[in-house]
Amino acid sequence: MRIGIDARLVSYIQGGTSRYTVSLVRAMAALQSNHDLVVLEGRKDAADPGWPRWLERRRLRRHTQHRTDSTH
Repeated sequence: MRIGIDARLVSYIQGGTSRYTVSLVRAMAALQSNHDLVVLEGRKDAADPGWPRWLERRRLRRHTQHRTDSTH
């Protein structure tokens, strides 16, 4: 399964939802499952929150442009 995580707020806000999203992505990446994890980022450039290097990252312009089985 290809799973997309909407991480647009990570570039704009420190703490709260952003912290939760970063923790969720790191935890899901550590599971070593057969699923493909895609982090959907905003257009704003920001410091790298420490995603694993192998993680697929995409700039999100419109929600429908990235083909994922599940997006959260």
